[in-house]
Amino acid sequence: DLEYLDEEFHQSLQWMKDNDIEDMLDLTFTVNEEVFGQITERELKPGGANIPVSEKNKKEYIERMVKWRIERGVVQQTESLVRGFYE
Repeated sequence: DLEYLDEEFHQSLQWMKDNDIEDMLDLTFTVNEEVFGQITERELKPGGANIPVSEKNKKEYIERMVKWRIERGVVQQTESLVRGFYE
């Protein structure tokens, strides 16, 4: 489903899955998202800002990123639906 929701995001995660990322990427278990025009960092798991993504834990990182992206899309759609309902 993610491939159809955000193809570029899907391709990035697919590349990460298919390649050895050791010493290539400087990632932690966080994601930056825009909320009311401000960029905020959100942890994908407790203490995520202090957990580097490695070859050993990249599967968990990918799973958490996919979950975050899909849930984020559903939240926005649900909020729009509720606003429209009340209007």
